[in-house]
Amino acid sequence: MFAEVSDRSVALRAQVEDCAGLRPVAVVARRAELTVSAPLEPIGNCGFAGTVDVPREGRWFLYATFDRDDGPVEAWLPVEAGSDGTTRADRELYEPPDVEQTAAKTMTGAFLLIISGALGWATLAARPSYDSRNEALRA
Repeated sequence: MFAEVSDRSVALRAQVEDCAGLRPVAVVARRAELTVSAPLEPIGNCGFAGTVDVPREGRWFLYATFDRDDGPVEAWLPVEAGSDGTTRADRELYEPPDVEQTAAKTMTGAFLLIISGALGWATLAARPSYDSRNEALRA
């Protein structure tokens, strides 16, 4: 993958070895909670290109996103917007994590933690105190 930065405009070019069944979707720039995207177009033999304009200077993560019959795949590069330069790296396409499934796992874990805490508190609250046990023995 190759990215060329000119101020806040980032041009991405990607070349893959086997593009059979690969459909380009978008070039996506992500930074913190910001996401900006533009079309990713096929060029030449198994090449793809797209340009995205980012709203802020600084470190952005640039993704080439694709669809396949078995689901989405992507590859990424870090870029520094706000200054002119190039970034090049060999990247493999990978399946991105399922954000919805990850969120569901996090919510389930939080729920189980709350239930465990409530049960622990209820167990401690139901135990007689040390003083009340001593008084019962004295009587």
